[in-house]
Amino acid sequence: MIRRPPRSTLSSSSAASDVYKRQCPLTGVIGYNCTTDCGSRAGDPVGDFGFLTGDCMGAPGDTWCQVRGWCCNGQLPADPDPATTGCVVKGPDAWSLFLRLNVAFPSLGVQINTGDHGFEPGVNQWFLGEVLAGANLTYDEVAPYGAVVLMHAIFNCTFDQTPYRCHPRWEFSRLDTGIFSRGNSWRERVLDPANVSFRKVEKRYGIRFKVLVSGCGKLQVA
Repeated sequence: MIRRPPRSTLSSSSAASDVYKRQCPLTGVIGYNCTTDCGSRAGDPVGDFGFLTGDCMGAPGDTWCQVRGWCCNGQLPADPDPATTGCVVKGPDAWSLFLRLNVAFPSLGVQINTGDHGFEPGVNQWFLGEVLAGANLTYDEVAPYGAVVLMHAIFNCTFDQTPYRCHPRWEFSRLDTGIFSRGNSWRERVLDPANVSFRKVEKRYGIRFKVLVSGCGKLQVA
């Protein structure tokens, strides 16, 4: 749970495209130029584009299979550099993050809930900036393009003590370190209630947290 001001978000808008429901050519989509037989595939779905009509469309010598679905008004604009859009949300590194874990050790008949005793800093509650610092990151570094951060809870419990005293050790690391997948982004579709044939597509960037739990529990017999 992230405690944050109302109507705030951990994302920044990067690009928006006006999209309409109509017929349009699949210009530039590999395998859908009219050197292939579009007619035999009428009704087939094409990803998020829509469904093939079976017709061809385009300028002479440059025709493509026609699709009925959501079509961009003109050419789809290239995504601008999110670091230059001025849409980065300021201050989330001071927001509070609360994470409750329910962990069971069936062979020992023990179950632990890390939220049973309220907020415990470093156990179930952190500032967002603290989690990023644990992964050797800063908010300013990841805010423009987003990031995927792993929160790894490691239990090493001895149950001849009170079970709730067994707190996990936390390790934080960044997952999106590959050349082709750095950052974290997604697209949102905003529908127009007054025009069901129109929608706006926005690309957003933000921080995603993934949680991994591992470890062991034991009893010590004197």
